[in-house]
Amino acid sequence: HRGTIYMEWQNIQRVDIPRSIQSFDSHDLPYIGVRLKSLWPLIDDIPPRLATGLLSEQRPLLMSSLTLDGELADLERYLNSEFTPFTLEGEQLKGVQAMFARRCEQLNTQLGYHVYLPVDCLDREPREFIALVREYKNKATQ
Repeated sequence: HRGTIYMEWQNIQRVDIPRSIQSFDSHDLPYIGVRLKSLWPLIDDIPPRLATGLLSEQRPLLMSSLTLDGELADLERYLNSEFTPFTLEGEQLKGVQAMFARRCEQLNTQLGYHVYLPVDCLDREPREFIALVREYKNKATQ
């Protein structure tokens, strides 16, 4: 009811389970991560209502990723810039588009992926889902 997003197979760089690393310990996060070659097609196409919903849903993921190394200054710096315009690939963005693009870039910097799908919304186990997506991507890009 909030809308949908579309990612072209050719624009998907990587699909996997993001990992949280604290000290020498790491664990899988309950998401499927999608790293894009270019964020612009997603930002240009995402409905504002969906972007707003994802900003809310992903806030805990952002908070934990920014505090993993114990640097609260990074969290404060991000939160202070959250509502300012953002430049993506030479285009000036404002409002929800800017907020969502900044969030995607920040999560990519911290965890390595732009888009996060909660594993509890999948119809199969995460590893099976990733294998299926990779198979579809290989067929579509051959």
